Amino acid sequence: MKLTHAIQIAACVAWLVGLLLPVDAALLTFSARDDHAKWKETETVAPVIDAPMWVITAAGSSPFEEQDELLSVTGRQPGSRDELVGYSALEADTETALAGAQRSAVTQLQALILWDLREKIQRGAPVSYVQLTAAEIRRQLDGLTRDRYDGWVDRPYARVHRTAILVRIDAVAWGALQRGVSERFARAHEELAARQQRLCWKVAISGVLSLVALFGYASLNGATRGYLSWRLRFLLLLVWGAIYTGVFTFMP
Repeated sequence: MKLTHAIQIAACVAWLVGLLLPVDAALLTFSARDDHAKWKETETVAPVIDAPMWVITAAGSSPFEEQDELLSVTGRQPGSRDELVGYSALEADTETALAGAQRSAVTQLQALILWDLREKIQRGAPVSYVQLTAAEIRRQLDGLTRDRYDGWVDRPYARVHRTAILVRIDAVAWGALQRGVSERFARAHEELAARQQRLCWKVAISGVLSLVALFGYASLNGATRGYLSWRLRFLLLLVWGAIYTGVFTFMP
């Protein structure tokens, strides 16, 4: 219990220090793997048959890389038709392949939305922006998906499957995605601020009560001329333990 309290106190102090000290390194680094390149590498063992052009060309998307003092991202940016493609690896069944293609599309969209909303990312805040972004994209992904390609090939060991999905993010869809992610960021910031405020209040209350207990110890020790010093010290330790246990355990 005491170790947990110490970690909480350290987290509060570190958070306050992080707000005051400048940070030179990027707050967050996010890299979306180029699944289109991986897909093309597998064509020697699993050639694409009767695939639409968007599968072959990745819908005209192209790699991009951006970085500033807060964020570093790599991924693919949409083509002229505002489209991206999510690609799966070779999988044992179509369901697993579809899930892989959806993860790929989510990752590509994450890179774009994180860079677009980078000004909403708070430096030093222990908020999982990547997870929040992914959750909102997954929620809206079905509405963004415009087409799907399922392919398979027989290998000596088994039949393998792979899937690609076409995602369109026009101005309307992109605006809805921005709003959803921004709302998640805002809620996370509000919850973080409330937790930090409660934690700092607990630290302050514990400190004040500890000083009061120390003053009481000094007064009693002086009144008894030090004859009960060891007993009073032991009592002081018990009181301090009760203070910190009570404050950090029972205060909301």
